[in-house]
Amino acid sequence: MRKYFVVFWIFLLCACGGPKYEIRYRYLPPEDPACLRTCEEKFSRCKESFRQERQKCLERSRKEAVKLYEEALKEYERDLALYQERLSLYHKEMLAFREKEAALRGDYRFFKKTCEERNEQYACLRAQELRKILKEMAGEKPSRPEKPSKPRLEEFLAPLRELCREEKLCEERFQKCFLACGGTLVPERICVKNCP
Repeated sequence: MRKYFVVFWIFLLCACGGPKYEIRYRYLPPEDPACLRTCEEKFSRCKESFRQERQKCLERSRKEAVKLYEEALKEYERDLALYQERLSLYHKEMLAFREKEAALRGDYRFFKKTCEERNEQYACLRAQELRKILKEMAGEKPSRPEKPSKPRLEEFLAPLRELCREEKLCEERFQKCFLACGGTLVPERICVKNCP
């Protein structure tokens, strides 16, 4: 299950950062509209082909994510059963700890009071000894087990969807065709994320 979270966090960390810029183009059309129409038709066919491929990729990603999610869910159920056992043990240990602590505190108060009222050496030594034992016990207090977190399908789906991004190849082909027809491309740097 940890490896799935590592993949998720890698994608998450890659998404963080400063401003993100993209180069976009302003198109100054060529004089021959027939040549431009041919480029646009090729571009449309290319986009449709890649759209279908992307759809298939998304479907594969979903199937893979569901498979990983189901595996993680089984692991979660095993971890949850183990957690329930540990929690039950924790409650028993905590009850025993509190009973022992309460008995020691009662003894400590008794011997401290006896020491203060009668100044008996044994009572004073025993009170000091019990105070020391109580301080040491604080570090021995049982710790509650950590409850496992239930996986969510989106944790597995999001990183896999990222692998199915839109393809830029159609744009590049269109630009080459556009330039071959006599058109002009004017590049512009545009901030698209975390803009100042």
